[in-house]
Amino acid sequence: MHFWAIGLAALALAGCAAAPLPAPQPPRYHLIDLTQDYETFFDRSGNMDEPARVAAFKTDMAARFPGFYDSARIEGVAPERYDGLIASSFHAFPELRPSYDRIRAAFTGMLDPALANFVETFPDFADIGDIIFVHSVGEMDGGTRDINGKNYLVFGADVMA
Repeated sequence: MHFWAIGLAALALAGCAAAPLPAPQPPRYHLIDLTQDYETFFDRSGNMDEPARVAAFKTDMAARFPGFYDSARIEGVAPERYDGLIASSFHAFPELRPSYDRIRAAFTGMLDPALANFVETFPDFADIGDIIFVHSVGEMDGGTRDINGKNYLVFGADVMA
């Protein structure tokens, strides 16, 4: 009888040892995709003169991501220079658009596997929170930004393209 108890215990332990560990889950996040908003604005505002178009862009996009399209958050960049970057983004967009659209369409499919790989390497990685996908007017392909007291992971489709 003692032999059976030892055998059952061994089988139970073997079953525990053979159970696979759960795969690390990618961190949870909330994707805020503003890339189409840039395109919609670009198409809608094409008949405006440049100063009015830049002002309208700042008003329209500021409501979507408050503080991001504000030169005050970038040390050493005067408002006039930042307005020039916005205007330059309009001039460059027709040529950039096909690549931008490919990046925009593929982004979510690239994001989950990349985050899963990151979590595999860094298993203690916490949830991300908001990920913002924007036209960055030439600022970045990706990185973190502190905006209005909150940290965001931001990706710029324009620079990625």
